[in-house]
Amino acid sequence: MSVNNHLSGTFPVIPTPFSAEGDIDLKSFKSAINYILECGVDGVVFPGLASEYSYLTREERLETTKLVGELTQGKVPFVVGASASTPEQVIEYSVHGAQAGAVCAMVMAPNKFAGDEQAMVNFYKELAQKANIPVMLQNAPAPMGAGMAIETVISILKQVPEIRYVKEETMPCGQRMEQLLAAAPDTLIGVFGGAGGRYIIDELDRNALGTVPACELTEVHKLLVDAHNQGQFEKALDLYCQMMPILNMQAIYRCSLTKQILFERGIITCPQVRDTGPKLDAKNIEELKKLYAKLDGLMPALKA
Repeated sequence: MSVNNHLSGTFPVIPTPFSAEGDIDLKSFKSAINYILECGVDGVVFPGLASEYSYLTREERLETTKLVGELTQGKVPFVVGASASTPEQVIEYSVHGAQAGAVCAMVMAPNKFAGDEQAMVNFYKELAQKANIPVMLQNAPAPMGAGMAIETVISILKQVPEIRYVKEETMPCGQRMEQLLAAAPDTLIGVFGGAGGRYIIDELDRNALGTVPACELTEVHKLLVDAHNQGQFEKALDLYCQMMPILNMQAIYRCSLTKQILFERGIITCPQVRDTGPKLDAKNIEELKKLYAKLDGLMPALKA
């Protein structure tokens, strides 16, 4: 949702489907985007960690970002994930995202700046000057991100007012969000949660604007965030307890699990990943199907 141009609600990360040969499957990519939009989400993010962005070539990122902009235009806000290994790449992806229709750029500081606050400030200042859209600082834990201390994040926010949002994923997320909101400058609109949605109740209870999870349980995430926003806290907690076993698996198998559910539902044609982390095996898939069955009434049945 965009209220007075402020982002809030459920913003799933769009995955990047691949063929069995490892190429991007654009038909499945469009299918995944349409699935997410049909869930009534408040916005989308692409590419993020759950998109396997670090395994995409420059050309693939530019092409798919443009396509996301086309498919979401006039429907929901699009936040472009612009994290990359060099400041030059981050700026290029942010500018390209803005041209594609993105309303915000979600960016982790390059890992090489970890521990160097002034370098991070300079990085975000340059990004803010060139991106032409507001910035969401993504504070992911190492080794994915810099895992910055809250004091460092607050210092950066005070020096770079164009950073309007933070996605806080360094543990303990909820406590850190509360500390951040208590000391942040007025230029910060608010904080989103991530981490797959595994701490979503604590985050929302501490005034998170919403969540930026992977998309395998988009229907449940949307129901949960809406219920919490409407004061239906017991309903939100029940939904959380029902999906938590799958999110527990997702913490280990990440993109492999996300894509397996999308594949079993017929949304994408292949669960292939480029990510080098742990992959589901046959016994994992059998367990996943049993856990998915516990979501009866909340999620459509698997086709397989």
